[in-house]
Amino acid sequence: MQCKLNKNSLNQTQSNQVKKNSHTPAEQQKNNFPDNGLEAESPSIEDLKTTILYLMTKFAATQHKNYALAAYKHLCMISDRHNKDSELHFLNHSLAIEWHSIYHGVAYPSQKATKDSTMN
Repeated sequence: MQCKLNKNSLNQTQSNQVKKNSHTPAEQQKNNFPDNGLEAESPSIEDLKTTILYLMTKFAATQHKNYALAAYKHLCMISDRHNKDSELHFLNHSLAIEWHSIYHGVAYPSQKATKDSTMN
């Protein structure tokens, strides 16, 4: 038995798929995750701080840029959580900018002078 598809049957199939897949964003998100009673938790501030210390230490030991990028992203997460406390937000945002510049290899004048003196 051969399966014959014509233009009308193809359009009907596509419209049925659209009907099956048309859900609200909340329903789509719910359908993407298994309903096992567990919900995703965001890490606590303490966990983020511990992770940042680890990443900064690893970067200092290895000079791998991936650690600098990860430290930057974690600092951004902390900065977003401290948006009501302007001092903490400013501190974390400033540190995030520092680590972003480290990731991109932007050296400060004191770092450039130290680097130049060690190369000679």
